[in-house]
Amino acid sequence: MRRHVITLSLSVSLSVSLVLAITRPASAQPVNAEAEALFQQGVALMDAGQLAEACAAFEGSELRSPATTTLLNAATCRERNGQLATAWGAYVEVERQTRGASDPTSQTLHAVAEEHAIKLKARLSVLTVNVAANRRIPGLEIVRDTVAIDAAAWNRSLPADGGTYVITARAPGHDSWTSRITIGKESDAKTVDVPVLAVTKAVVIAPRPKTVPLILAGSAVVLLGGGLSFELSAEGSYNKYKLVGGNSPLIDSADHKRYAAEGLALGGVAAAAVGAWFYFRHVDPESPPRRGVAVLPTIGADGAGVQIFGRY
Repeated sequence: MRRHVITLSLSVSLSVSLVLAITRPASAQPVNAEAEALFQQGVALMDAGQLAEACAAFEGSELRSPATTTLLNAATCRERNGQLATAWGAYVEVERQTRGASDPTSQTLHAVAEEHAIKLKARLSVLTVNVAANRRIPGLEIVRDTVAIDAAAWNRSLPADGGTYVITARAPGHDSWTSRITIGKESDAKTVDVPVLAVTKAVVIAPRPKTVPLILAGSAVVLLGGGLSFELSAEGSYNKYKLVGGNSPLIDSADHKRYAAEGLALGGVAAAAVGAWFYFRHVDPESPPRRGVAVLPTIGADGAGVQIFGRY
């Protein structure tokens, strides 16, 4: 049978620590072996003053095989370790489980838990997380360290173990907010006011511009077509010159047309290249908009070409 060791502090002329041994009734269900081993380790660790390890062992035992006496030992361990809020919650639970019990053992456990819960309540530290009504945006979540605080607990002073906590507020489409707060182990009161969360800056992905590349592509087609036309006209003039021969103005006309054809062809290639660059270049959404591109073909006495100027 499993023995449960509970350390009790009784209010007498001196502070006395007693060990109460309780034996499970014979009709009780078999105890989980891991739970029993953890319980015994918790007793040994608490006697050795290794409170953090002892508390973890008691709670591991309670998780595997719940027992009122194990929970009471865990409460005593947490109280000794300075975790008054956690201890108080465990004492209250033991008091609830044994309320109205008729057997002497349970009545003793009830009296012990009730006495410790009453004494601890006056010493508890409290934390209040205030969330004003105008700050309760859809999807708002308040987290203390890694545990979410239920909305029903907002704006309420609730017991908290001493220590440092990170309070985080977050909501979809808004920047998260974080605050660090330190609470004393005993009789401390701290408040955290959650501010209005800032709307997350929208990341705008600029669409790839199409107007300028289309203009440049059209200009390239026109220039290349004009170049081809001048080249064909120059070829015709040159063929006529071969028939006439001599010092005919046809040869000069053919040369001028050929120069114009070459200039227009170069302009067409340049317009096509610039249009491809505009189409495939990376667009930075943070850069200021730039507009205004002009593509003008030029034809002069010395030849033909293209001018591209402006801003985009």
